[in-house]
Amino acid sequence: MGGPGTVLRCTDCTGVLGRMVRSPTSVRLEMRGIAVLDIPMEP
Repeated sequence: MGGPGTVLRCTDCTGVLGRMVRSPTSVRLEMRGIAVLDIPMEP
Protein backbone atom coordinates (compact mmCIF):
# COMPACT_ATOMS: atom_id res chain seq x y z
CA MET A 1 0.00 0.00 0.00
CA GLY A 2 1.00 3.63 0.03
CA GLY A 3 0.81 4.08 -3.75
CA PRO A 4 -1.19 6.72 -5.62
CA GLY A 5 -4.19 4.50 -6.28
CA THR A 6 -6.54 1.69 -5.36
CA VAL A 7 -7.73 -1.31 -7.39
CA LEU A 8 -11.24 -2.67 -6.72
CA ARG A 9 -11.42 -6.45 -7.24
CA CYS A 10 -14.20 -9.03 -7.31
CA THR A 11 -14.21 -11.07 -4.10
CA ASP A 12 -15.09 -14.27 -6.02
CA CYS A 13 -12.80 -14.22 -9.07
CA THR A 14 -10.35 -11.38 -8.14
CA GLY A 15 -11.04 -9.72 -11.50
CA VAL A 16 -10.46 -5.97 -11.69
CA LEU A 17 -13.73 -4.01 -11.37
CA GLY A 18 -12.33 -0.50 -11.17
CA ARG A 19 -9.46 1.76 -10.25
CA MET A 20 -9.14 4.98 -8.30
CA VAL A 21 -6.08 7.20 -8.67
CA ARG A 22 -5.49 10.37 -6.67
CA SER A 23 -3.21 13.18 -7.78
CA PRO A 24 -2.55 16.52 -6.09
CA THR A 25 -5.24 18.15 -8.27
CA SER A 26 -7.87 15.45 -8.94
CA VAL A 27 -9.28 11.98 -8.34
CA ARG A 28 -9.74 9.73 -11.38
CA LEU A 29 -12.24 6.84 -11.29
CA GLU A 30 -12.24 4.09 -13.91
CA MET A 31 -15.13 1.67 -13.32
CA ARG A 32 -15.57 -0.32 -16.53
CA GLY A 33 -16.18 -3.58 -14.60
CA ILE A 34 -18.97 -2.14 -12.42
CA ALA A 35 -22.56 -2.00 -13.67
CA VAL A 36 -24.00 -0.47 -10.49
CA LEU A 37 -22.23 1.18 -7.56
CA ASP A 38 -24.29 1.41 -4.38
CA ILE A 39 -22.87 3.67 -1.65
CA PRO A 40 -24.86 3.49 1.60
CA MET A 41 -25.49 6.83 3.33
CA GLU A 42 -25.96 7.24 7.03
CA PRO A 43 -29.23 8.94 8.08
